[in-house]
Amino acid sequence: MLLKVGELAKRTGLTVRTLHHYDAIGLLRPSARSEAGYRLYHRGDVERLYRIQALRRLDLPLAEVAMLLEGDARDLQSVIDEQVTALERQIEQAAALRNRLEDLRRLLREQEQPELNEWLSTLEMMALYDCYFTPEESARMRKGALEMKQLNDIVATVRELMRRGVPPDAPEAMALAEPWLRLSLHHMGGDPRLMLKLDALHRNEPGAQLLTGVDTALLEYMTQVSAEYRLSIYTRHLGNEHISRVRDAYLAHYRRWPVMFAEARELMERGATPDSPELQDFCRRWIELFRAVWGSDPDLRARILDIHSREPGMMAGSGVQGELMALIGQGLKHLENNRN
Repeated sequence: MLLKVGELAKRTGLTVRTLHHYDAIGLLRPSARSEAGYRLYHRGDVERLYRIQALRRLDLPLAEVAMLLEGDARDLQSVIDEQVTALERQIEQAAALRNRLEDLRRLLREQEQPELNEWLSTLEMMALYDCYFTPEESARMRKGALEMKQLNDIVATVRELMRRGVPPDAPEAMALAEPWLRLSLHHMGGDPRLMLKLDALHRNEPGAQLLTGVDTALLEYMTQVSAEYRLSIYTRHLGNEHISRVRDAYLAHYRRWPVMFAEARELMERGATPDSPELQDFCRRWIELFRAVWGSDPDLRARILDIHSREPGMMAGSGVQGELMALIGQGLKHLENNRN
């Protein structure tokens, strides 16, 4: 039985115009024509049309539908894989948008008269975060991103100190070190890896610098302040003479510790055990870094560890505490036992 184009359109729910288009591009050509020139479709044409409709329900463009109809199952597999990947990307984007809207809704509920500029700044920072943080990382730090008033106040104070030329080892500068470190880490969900990413964002993105006031100059200043703050704690326990001998080495290697902290967090999340090769290698480099500053005297090392245990400010903002600190300690102990 042959069907005219109007009858086929009626049975399939398509328009005559669509069937004419399929004919024009070679996707579905009628097998015959009447003496008057009308398109006539037989059973095989109808079967092909149903296949076309099935593939179109996968949201495939007509060019890919034509390719699949002339190809094989392997072509279909690759196309489906591409479609799944695209859908997963859309789902991630939709989830990220939902999270942003939830954050903004919370901000609206918490403030009786929210400032438009604050809303826009929040949106701008979220857009910048997307360039540096994964969706999972952004989810962890989302709450902190909207609780930045204290940190913003510290930034304003630091700016004023820098304007006045206050040196990093001045008491009023060092008084900002611990709250700066703690709030920064809280903002990053307690993850030292995110601290490194945040540092890179503020060093590389003029937009973030304008929005937060945190730029390379301020980061360098606060790095020096935090180093001087920790040196002041060591001085209370070890004395000026000892600290004066290690001061240059301490400052020279100070920036290496955050990288070590981030690596330790990564190893822990990957399930490294104290005796695993990767953690043992990490512990060797940890000891080498320690010795580069403090030397190899075991008694001094014991004193340093005691200072860390009794002075909470020493590890403020590092993200090294609890389970992570225990893992590092166990790894160091295992390394020493194997050396003895």
